[in-house]
Amino acid sequence: MALGLHFRGDDEWLCGDDEWLRGDDEWRRANNRICLKDERTNMNHGLRENMNILVLGVGNLLLRDESVGVHLVNELEQEFYFPKGVDVVDGGTAGMELLEFIADREHIIIIDAVLTGDKPGTVVNLRDDEVPALFHNKVSPHQLGISDLLGALKLTGESPKNIFLVGVVPKTVEPGLEMSDTVKSQIGLMKKQVIDYLSNIGVQLETKEAQPCA
Repeated sequence: MALGLHFRGDDEWLCGDDEWLRGDDEWRRANNRICLKDERTNMNHGLRENMNILVLGVGNLLLRDESVGVHLVNELEQEFYFPKGVDVVDGGTAGMELLEFIADREHIIIIDAVLTGDKPGTVVNLRDDEVPALFHNKVSPHQLGISDLLGALKLTGESPKNIFLVGVVPKTVEPGLEMSDTVKSQIGLMKKQVIDYLSNIGVQLETKEAQPCA
């Protein structure tokens, strides 16, 4: 899909051993377990129905450490189920094309490589107006696009209410497909910061431990 978007598949059946779980009002039994479709509406009792959250990973897969945001969101999708109201998007190097995904969000988490003057591998958290200001010190053109986009949304009154950046200072942005060990070693911490932020706003993620039903 364009922009590298990844959403959960509606046709995937999942299993729960201990309790009746429901998703889209569709369920069935198999081997004494309850099987259900993803999109479990009751997965987060504290999550408001109108919660509108975006987890956005951006970066260039061809520029080594600049790809960290894309790799991280893909790992999150592979490891966790995200409830209704939380969208996970691989934005690649897109800029203004992300307008429809960012506008009017209650929360947006951006994951990217950033230049702060700190040593490579330093993990950085910024919020709200600090984010577009940092992206003027761009690693690559897509960041200036996001900065301009956030500025445009502010003028039109469609800005995300809360912006949280999870960034890491790259060691190298030379052409290549492999991230440096310096940045790879921070993936776990960055992932935890995303999960903790979601938890603090009432979103509890469930790991993909259940096996698909036969």
